[in-house]
Amino acid sequence: MIKEMTLTFLNEQEGALDVHVRMAHGLLTYRIRSTFSDDEDIVTLDPADSETFINRLELLNIEGWDNLYIGPGYDEPDAEMWSLSYETEWDSREIRGMDGYPSNWDSFMDMMDDLVVEIDFVNPDRIEHFEMNYTRFVPIEGEEDKRYEEIFTADRAMGVVMYQKLMDPGCTTSFQIDNKAIVRRFLDFLTEDLPVLYDGNLDEAERTVEIITERRDGLRDVVAMPYTRTALPEAWPEVIRLIHHLFEFMGPFGDLINHFAYDMGRRPGEYIYPSVSFDGESTYWYRTEDESIEAGMYVIVPVGPENIPALGRVLDISYFLPENVPYPLDETKIIMRPALPEEIPDDDA
Repeated sequence: MIKEMTLTFLNEQEGALDVHVRMAHGLLTYRIRSTFSDDEDIVTLDPADSETFINRLELLNIEGWDNLYIGPGYDEPDAEMWSLSYETEWDSREIRGMDGYPSNWDSFMDMMDDLVVEIDFVNPDRIEHFEMNYTRFVPIEGEEDKRYEEIFTADRAMGVVMYQKLMDPGCTTSFQIDNKAIVRRFLDFLTEDLPVLYDGNLDEAERTVEIITERRDGLRDVVAMPYTRTALPEAWPEVIRLIHHLFEFMGPFGDLINHFAYDMGRRPGEYIYPSVSFDGESTYWYRTEDESIEAGMYVIVPVGPENIPALGRVLDISYFLPENVPYPLDETKIIMRPALPEEIPDDDA
């Protein structure tokens, strides 16, 4: 059993902080020292709280930690350096980390946060649980529309990410990964950079999402909005890109991380610039005011100096403010109309 331990944090910007914990005669005492304070706070816990801490510490199995943890940002100026030295009845040891942590580090920090009330070892705004519930209705010829759902959940305590696609009760696809380090990285990013979310008008929305966040301080927030570019915050693509980067190996995702689902819709002052192709490879910028035009649709566009109508296919749609357009407004040709069914190639009709 661990008799004494000292946890030290070192940061170039914030200096050094260490907490020394000693367990003797059934009582636990801790002392705090900081670069920016000459005071040494010494606190003794009562027997019941001391026993609780000791039991939690044993469950963490610190003796099984590696000697060194190095993370990807170890050489950054704001990288967190830490060390944990401890003594048992038989030996002593020091564990160090440079922007890297053991898999149960969050549980260790939770324990230290509960012990040392003078210091926030854990950000009270830290996101513990993040969930997205996406819904759209799929039209089925001759039948009622089918409810299609996707659920993405990341939970810090469980150390898991779960993803489900549901089409009727009997048709479900699900994936799950158990990786506390990846889950912690994702939720830490959200804690710092999750854009502000607001409820939106769902009355005529074809696609909707409910987003649930639960934080360390117990705050639970639920918002619901159309899953469109005009309802979501501008920084939402950053969240989706991280999900795709961290979890793409889970399997094929659906609408939740599909650019054509969440990143469509014109904001005030923007111009719509579809990217049109005639051969499936080379693309040309056109403009349109028809917001019903979507990627994958065939359209009739003017081509050449004579503006001869030609069939093209929209591969992507972008939105630009006047000062950011990729081609001058007055020189960009305008899509004439969507193609008629008889104008669409047989393979795509």
